[in-house]
Amino acid sequence: MVRLLAFIRHADPGLVLGAGVGDTGEPDLAIKDLTGAMRLSIDVGLPDWRRVKKSVLRTREHVVYTYGGRAATSWWKLAAEPLAACPNLTVMAVPDATLAAMAALIERSMEFDCMVQDGELRLTAGTRSVSADIVSWQTVTNLP
Repeated sequence: MVRLLAFIRHADPGLVLGAGVGDTGEPDLAIKDLTGAMRLSIDVGLPDWRRVKKSVLRTREHVVYTYGGRAATSWWKLAAEPLAACPNLTVMAVPDATLAAMAALIERSMEFDCMVQDGELRLTAGTRSVSADIVSWQTVTNLP
C-alpha cells in the first residue's frame, strides 16, 4: 500500500517499479531521464541509511516513505543525523492509521480513484474513501 501511495504521489509517465523487494541495491520506484541518469529514486520501508546516503549521490532527488509506527520512529532516530546533510532527500512517514484505513479498502478485484490536491491524497473505492495522511520528517532543501 505504501508503494501505491508513492506511485500516486509521484505519478509520471517515466515512473517504473524497481527490481523488487529482494534487491536492496535498487530503489522501489524510479524515474530516469532520456540519458539514463536517475532523476528520482524512491525507497519504501526502513532502508539502510548508508545505502540511502550513497543513493542520493546518484540521483537528482531521493524520497523515502517509511512506515511501521515505533520501528519507523526508531529507524529515523538513527538515520536523521547522518541523512540531514543530504539536500536532495525527502523522508516521509505513513502513519499506521492511514495504512489501516487503506487496507480496509482492499478487495479481490478493486478499482481506486485517486485525487491529489494541495498536497492531500485521497483514495476512493466505490462509496468508501480514505484521506492518506503522510508526515514529512525531512524535505528537499536544494534541487538544481
